[in-house]
Amino acid sequence: MTRPTKDLRQMMLSRAVVFTILATSLLAATGFAEAQQQQGGRPQGAPPEAIKACAGKAVDDACSMTMRGKGDTVSGQCIATPDKQIACLPEGAPLPPKS
Repeated sequence: MTRPTKDLRQMMLSRAVVFTILATSLLAATGFAEAQQQQGGRPQGAPPEAIKACAGKAVDDACSMTMRGKGDTVSGQCIATPDKQIACLPEGAPLPPKS
């Protein structure tokens, strides 16, 4: 068996490096997509309209707000969010997770 030439070894090494870079990029992109999917593709925290609906109010006060995108007005109750804000939680909505 003959040994590969220096040029052949360099070409094989270059291909290995390119493959490693591509594989790493694919894994990073997959991890980012999974993280987005776990968050539901939405930013964390109460939406601005929920915070605005409880401006000047206390926890447990009644509130109402217009839902973003739908235009529906909903009633709810002001709650303390995990990030220490007061926001309107619509009736029937689950409480946010505690951090």
